[in-house]
Amino acid sequence: MTTVIDESQGHGPGRCVCPTDCPTCGRPSGERHDLDCPWTRGTVAHEWPAIAAEPTVAVGHTHRPGCPHVVRRPGGLSALVDEGHVRCLMCGRLDTIEATSIDSFGGTTEHHQRCTACGQTWGWADISAIL
Repeated sequence: MTTVIDESQGHGPGRCVCPTDCPTCGRPSGERHDLDCPWTRGTVAHEWPAIAAEPTVAVGHTHRPGCPHVVRRPGGLSALVDEGHVRCLMCGRLDTIEATSIDSFGGTTEHHQRCTACGQTWGWADISAIL
């Protein structure tokens, strides 16, 4: 963990107390992510809005869930914390995720998530059935 403070991105006194390392893989800002970290891959195909792959840990996505400066990481909006409890990756609240999957045209499936606490949404379509 590094102690670098970047006031321009919301770190520091009176702003947030997030460490300046990736909340997913723990690598410090400015260094390369672990290869298993979702940031190195970016979003899955056809996810919207798309988040580009980021090999280097950027200050903008070092904030922890619940910080007003957090940037959603690639992938879904939620993470399983333990059996029966799901955490929103934006606001950090537990068990506030509504999820639905919709069968769409041509054998595709649309997936949607919404946090009832912060209002953040996420969705993507699996179009592998028509590719």
